[in-house]
Amino acid sequence: MYGSMVQALMQGPGADTNLQHVFNSSAELTSNPSLNDGVLEVVFNQEVLQDADQAVISNEVMETLVRTLTE
Repeated sequence: MYGSMVQALMQGPGADTNLQHVFNSSAELTSNPSLNDGVLEVVFNQEVLQDADQAVISNEVMETLVRTLTE
């Protein structure tokens, strides 16, 4: 369930919307998201990072993930 939600986010919105695509086009999940003890682990390749040298994910990507994957 969570994997398909993240994949849909990574594909981005349709061309006929005013929504912004926030993921790098080469970002990928490296494994299926897993939920253990109320903690969802989502693992991406390095391409999800806004700044690879500092290992920083953009605020837009984090906000999109949190808003989609939390109740």
